[in-house]
Amino acid sequence: MIYFLRDNVGLAPNSAIFTIVALLLPFAASLPFKDFKYFDRPNTIAYILLGIFVFLGFVFFILRDPYTAVNKNYEYSNLSVIFLMYFTIPFLREKEIGANFIKIGIVLSFFGAATLLYAIIKDPFYVIGQRAAIKFGEGEQAGGNPHIFGKAGFFGFVFSLIALKYHEKIKWGILIPLISLVLSLIQIIVTQTMVAILSLLLVLFLFALTNVSYKTIGTNMLSLLRKWYILLGLVVCIFKGAKAYNDNPDFIDPFVRVFTIRGGKVLKSVFGGDEKKANKAIVDESTSGRIAVLALMVENYDEDIANGKLRYLIFGHGYKNIYVDVPHIEVFDSFGLLVFIFYTFLFIYLARMAFKTMRQPQSFVQEFFAYAFMYYFLHNFTGGYIIDYSRLIFYFLIARFINGQLNGKQIIPAKINTDPV
Repeated sequence: MIYFLRDNVGLAPNSAIFTIVALLLPFAASLPFKDFKYFDRPNTIAYILLGIFVFLGFVFFILRDPYTAVNKNYEYSNLSVIFLMYFTIPFLREKEIGANFIKIGIVLSFFGAATLLYAIIKDPFYVIGQRAAIKFGEGEQAGGNPHIFGKAGFFGFVFSLIALKYHEKIKWGILIPLISLVLSLIQIIVTQTMVAILSLLLVLFLFALTNVSYKTIGTNMLSLLRKWYILLGLVVCIFKGAKAYNDNPDFIDPFVRVFTIRGGKVLKSVFGGDEKKANKAIVDESTSGRIAVLALMVENYDEDIANGKLRYLIFGHGYKNIYVDVPHIEVFDSFGLLVFIFYTFLFIYLARMAFKTMRQPQSFVQEFFAYAFMYYFLHNFTGGYIIDYSRLIFYFLIARFINGQLNGKQIIPAKINTDPV
């Protein structure tokens, strides 16, 4: 939605400042209305470990080589947001959110997906088969990173899935969540981002494993098909889809691309293939670049060991020494073996919390974050930076809200006070 307002509507084209303000202003505006007298206890172990990791990242940033390519102004802003959210997220009270958390998430996801689809439909420079973005143009970079839209589509899908599961408790029916789910699915497909697609498949598998039986599938399908608006929607979609295909068969190209070309790459990477028959025209350049960077990192460590510079193995090469583009491996390159072992334990602990909550969720909020974590679970091994506000803030939210199974008391005073909670 921010990219739509910024680039498509034209409020602030290509403005990073507008993006940051739009992201943080709602949260900042809510702070004066919060009760800082009490807070909900986060998962103590996870939150303390996250605090230590963020502090280590900050120390490594301060001690970095000043001649590296690190953008210090961006990093100061990035770390400031991370520290701000670390100390304020515990004051997000779950009882004040309730079912509204799911409803607001669906509304935002619905409009986010709708604005993206509207933007590409109305954009004369958009070509079917391109990764969807907010704005295209001759000789111009597309507005917005497709990975951001793919992630938003994934979160929208998870919101909708949970709303459908608890539609009787949320009391919002199934039509709105179902429409939002379909739009989010389309959004994931048109952005063609593999991490969102793989995360979606993983969530569907885990959701089915913990919630679905053959009996419930049949019962729910019959219940849906008995509703007149579902049948009407299916008929309209089939009719419109057949007409669109007859007018322009290329409109299904993004769907074919996802399930054949990009899906084939995944299967080939898992099961191998005949390299002699490989089609050079469909080589994934991003993957090739990532492999080249990993090879460079290994070469650097080989030289360090050969020259007796074991301090680099233990303490790393410095803050964002090279853009490894694999967050978990970046920890090893930047911070060394000791912090790598520490982060690995932290990540496994967060994953354990999420998987355990899927089996025994205590609230809508907890269940959402448990399944939504699957995006960052895969993204941890596929791309991006590790000291990044979006990634670490999500880790904070996991530690804040998924606390029932691994912790004791939930409410503690922010300061010594004898008043009742």
